[in-house]
Amino acid sequence: MIATFEIFEETGKQEMEKKTGEKLMHVEFPCEVECPAEVLICRDREITEQTLEKFPNLKLIYILSVGCDRIPFRLLEEKGIRVVHTPGEICAREIAEYVFAGILYFNKNLYECAENKKNTVWGRGLTNTSLSELQITVLGTGMLGREVAKIASFHKMKVVGLSKSGKEATLFDEVRTLGNAGDVLGESDFVVSTLPLTKSTTHIYNEAFFGKMKENGVFINVGRGKSVDETALAKALAEKKIRGAVLDVFEKEPLPEESELWKLDNLMITPHISGRIPNFIDRSLKFFPEIYAAYQNGEAIRTEIDLGRQY
Repeated sequence: MIATFEIFEETGKQEMEKKTGEKLMHVEFPCEVECPAEVLICRDREITEQTLEKFPNLKLIYILSVGCDRIPFRLLEEKGIRVVHTPGEICAREIAEYVFAGILYFNKNLYECAENKKNTVWGRGLTNTSLSELQITVLGTGMLGREVAKIASFHKMKVVGLSKSGKEATLFDEVRTLGNAGDVLGESDFVVSTLPLTKSTTHIYNEAFFGKMKENGVFINVGRGKSVDETALAKALAEKKIRGAVLDVFEKEPLPEESELWKLDNLMITPHISGRIPNFIDRSLKFFPEIYAAYQNGEAIRTEIDLGRQY
């Protein structure tokens, strides 16, 4: 039996039931009564201790999200429940395009032009450099990192990747390990984070990290908010140790009104929208028959989360 807390479009629901041969059971959240389902389709925030108590037969969870850092990894591992997330390709292109909107925002001096407009300043002294003369470093060489690299390569930028393994990856001119960045940060005009959140990546972007960046460099985060020490970033921006930053994710969301980040004129802030696409939930559901078939056949599921590694 397959259960879900979501209410899907009827056509999508019928298509999924036809492809899986299973009925989709709708359950209210929070779940107050025990449910016999073996498979649950839900959002990451709905995977709580209480939810798991009400699903004693649960073997597989399909998360309607690409990110998964809010789930109780240890408890799920103890219970032997497999967890699969929505494949990243559902919105990787849109997030990569967002990254380049941020790059152009700074590279073409759009933020300064917007400020000049407010102050009725003509500002003809502004110049911009071709992207082909610039270097971008992408932390994370997975699907999202490769989408960013694809657009950067099209613009003939030098593309460097940093990953845990340092393994070669297509579209990157060079890949190094995260611990062996060397002079890369000091040579990069744009530094982009696509990393997942783990114990090792929490506050990986700290005062020491920003201190290694180029003074004219721009930091962009479309990974996870908690990977950034926001106090250290605010200081680096306020003291002009780096040129600017683009943040779509934050430690606390919504970003508190009292946050110092709001006051910085060299910071572009967006409310976690880089991956928001129309009909995300129903489009996520279309991947489920493939996932369910692999589960039933005892095959590997390509987007299964390693609960020990937490991504």
